Amino acid sequence: MRDGVKVDAVVVRSAPWGWVVNHRIPNAELTLRIRFDDDSTVTVARVERDAVLGSRRVVGSVLPMRHEADNRSYLEIDVPRLRVLERRSASNLEDSAVRTAERKLAQQRRKHP
Repeated sequence: MRDGVKVDAVVVRSAPWGWVVNHRIPNAELTLRIRFDDDSTVTVARVERDAVLGSRRVVGSVLPMRHEADNRSYLEIDVPRLRVLERRSASNLEDSAVRTAERKLAQQRRKHP
């Protein structure tokens, strides 16, 4: 759904769901709390593919979603927006790790010139 209304959902429960031959759990059973623009909320349960969710499958994560303007019961994960958020998060983590490492090196140089 590309033209739906943007909303965000908070993951309030997440559990592994389903098994495959190699014992990898391919899905997550989620309970999501969604707040709409008028401040009303709805809690929904759904199963989503782990590959789609990325790091956003843990409790407390914010999951971008969309719904049809005239039918809030039709909710879908906003996968393009999710991908952007995942890339941004990864980039921020990498930048933070580099800054931390450079700070440590600078401190070591000051201690042992």
